[in-house]
Amino acid sequence: MAKNLTAALALMGATAAAGATPVTVTETISLSQLLSGNSTNIAFNLNAQLAAAGQGLGDILSGDLVVFGYSDAQYNTTQADPYSGYATTGVEGYHSYSVPYTYSYYVSCSYWSWSCNHTAYATGYYQVGVTDYNAAATRTVEHIDSVADTMVVAAGTTSASGSASTHTTRDGGYSGSQYVGTSGDYYNGYTYLYNRDHDVYDAIAGDLSATLHLDVAALSDLNQDGILAPTVSATLGGFHLTSATLTVLSEVVERSEVPEPATLGLFAVAAAGATVARRRRKK
Repeated sequence: MAKNLTAALALMGATAAAGATPVTVTETISLSQLLSGNSTNIAFNLNAQLAAAGQGLGDILSGDLVVFGYSDAQYNTTQADPYSGYATTGVEGYHSYSVPYTYSYYVSCSYWSWSCNHTAYATGYYQVGVTDYNAAATRTVEHIDSVADTMVVAAGTTSASGSASTHTTRDGGYSGSQYVGTSGDYYNGYTYLYNRDHDVYDAIAGDLSATLHLDVAALSDLNQDGILAPTVSATLGGFHLTSATLTVLSEVVERSEVPEPATLGLFAVAAAGATVARRRRKK
C-alpha cells in the first residue's frame, strides 16, 4: 500500500511538471508623437495580457520590441542649374502701325484754271501688322531631402536603430514665371522675356522601424512589475511615431490544483492502510 501511495504522489508531481507551456504574449500600442532631435518614452503594461493567458510575473524568458514610424520629406537643400537661353514659348499679342506713302492723281477741269488739268500728289497710309511673342529661359531647381531620418530604441542596456531608406523623385512641373524684360521694338515686334523654374523633388523618406531584442536588464525590469518603458529617440532628422509592438515568451510551470475531496479520501485510506501494515509487522 505504501508503494501505491508513493507511485500516486510521483504521478501527480510528474503531471504538474508536464504543465510547463511556453506562452506568447503581445501588446501593440498606437503612437502619434513627432520626434525631431528629441526623445520620448513609450509604456507597455503586460499584466492584463499575462493574466488573460494564465501566466504570472517573473517567468518571461525573452522578448522583442518593434517600433514603427513614418518620415515626411523635409526639403532643406536647393540646388539650381543655370538658366538656358531664351526660347519662344507663344504669342503675346498683336499690334499694327501706319506707314505713309505718296500717290498721284490727275486733276482735270472743264474750264481752264491753274488748279486744273495737272497731276497732283497726296499722302496715304497702309497698316502693317506685327506679332509680339513670349520667350522663356528655364532652369532645373532640385529640392533635396538627403537626410535618412533615424530612430534609436533603447531598453535595458542595449539599443537598436532604424532609418528611412526609400528614395523618391517627383516632378513638380514649372513654377510661376518671372518677367525680366522686353526685347525688340514697336515696328518689328516685341519679345517679352520670362525666367521660369522646373522643380524636381528628391527625398529619402517613408517608413522606418527599429527592432530590439530585450537583454537581461530589460527582462528583469519587465519581470518585476510587467511594465516596460523603452526610450525612442530621433538621432538624425525627424519622424512621426505610428505604433510599437512588444512580444514576449513566457514559460510558467503551472501550479498543481488542489485535490478533490474524493482524491484526498483515497490518499487518506492509503496512508491509513500503510500505517496499519507497519504496526502488524512490528507485532
